[in-house]
Amino acid sequence: MGLPALQLEVLAGGDPLRQERLIHDLYEYLVADESLAATGVTIAPAPPPPARRGKKGTVETVVALLVAGAPYAQPVADVLTAALEKWCSRDRRVSVRLREGDRTVEIVGNPTKQQKELLEEFWQRSDGDSGS
Repeated sequence: MGLPALQLEVLAGGDPLRQERLIHDLYEYLVADESLAATGVTIAPAPPPPARRGKKGTVETVVALLVAGAPYAQPVADVLTAALEKWCSRDRRVSVRLREGDRTVEIVGNPTKQQKELLEEFWQRSDGDSGS
């Protein structure tokens, strides 16, 4: 059984080369974040998606965050959210989509109240609350 995984995808207007460059930048940014490292979060590139027939190649735009212990306890969620918001604030045209299974939420540099509420709900359900 593997560690819980959270996938991040950089949304940058559909330019695959820009997305690839930004995901590498995000990866380096998160690896260098001392607060995030102190939470025990391990950051690693996600495995590439399966090749689709008829396609010559794909640009991988996903980074998986592997978290030891309780999947996304509140201190970890807060530190990760702060780091992602700070990274996104450098370019208002860029956001990061968090994916856990079939659930997603988007993080932007300057979130609205509604975006903050959606993110809080996402983290609460990730922490074991099924919502039912």
